[in-house]
Amino acid sequence: MVASQFLVVGLGNLPYPLTRHSVGHLILDSLAFRLGVSFASERVGYIARTNVAIGENSAALTLFKPKTLMNISGRPVVTALRDTVSSPSQMIVVHDELSRKPSTLSPKFGGSANGHNGCGVSLLLWAVPWISIG
Repeated sequence: MVASQFLVVGLGNLPYPLTRHSVGHLILDSLAFRLGVSFASERVGYIARTNVAIGENSAALTLFKPKTLMNISGRPVVTALRDTVSSPSQMIVVHDELSRKPSTLSPKFGGSANGHNGCGVSLLLWAVPWISIG
């Protein structure tokens, strides 16, 4: 029985796939590979779905990469949120953070987007978890 649902959003810029600004997409590509799932192209982005075991429980996991540029990713993220989970608290956003050292990862819960347009638009002021990657 699947008890929980989670949406993991990887922000990035499709035209520039191997740049630091697309690290959210790269992380989701790696996660999809490790989970043995493939992304399917849908209207607003690329989506991969699977169930994962968490202890004795199972959770439905949706990975989402918007097709839009990072700084205008708000609408596709909201569409994915509405289509997959029942609450913004079930969403995690993965994005780059230029103020972090390269190869560092830090979680953030709520607060401001610190001028990062992609995060500010996508989060729409919700207190959702972010994973910032340098």
